[in-house]
Amino acid sequence: MIILSEPGDKLQVRLNNYETEKALDCFCTWRDNYLEPKVILNVFVPNRTITITEGATPIDLVVAPLAELKRTIDFISIINTNNRAHIVIITFVTATTETILYSSSLAVGERLQYTDMTGFITYDVNGAMKYKVV
Repeated sequence: MIILSEPGDKLQVRLNNYETEKALDCFCTWRDNYLEPKVILNVFVPNRTITITEGATPIDLVVAPLAELKRTIDFISIINTNNRAHIVIITFVTATTETILYSSSLAVGERLQYTDMTGFITYDVNGAMKYKVV
């Protein structure tokens, strides 16, 4: 499970190089948990991010939550529709640090996927699991 718990926390993606003829498609779903301190009530509000990579420039997959929120990442999918392989790097960024959560080489047609139940998995062009990081 990936949780963004501070206003400076965010999840980013970047590639290992600047040169790319076509950006990689990125799709994320996440939910905000509004914690009401005076009432025993948790309200979950789902949302999504649809974006594309921009080479080695980091792109926000999920932006930082507001101070009263905790943001839970449910699903990430990044598909290499380019005409060559790329190394995809997912980072967790705080106000002061950047930590690589996952890095994977994606050949043409391959997909990187994250769910809060399975973690990060890379699938080949036929949909078979390449490998899994636990």
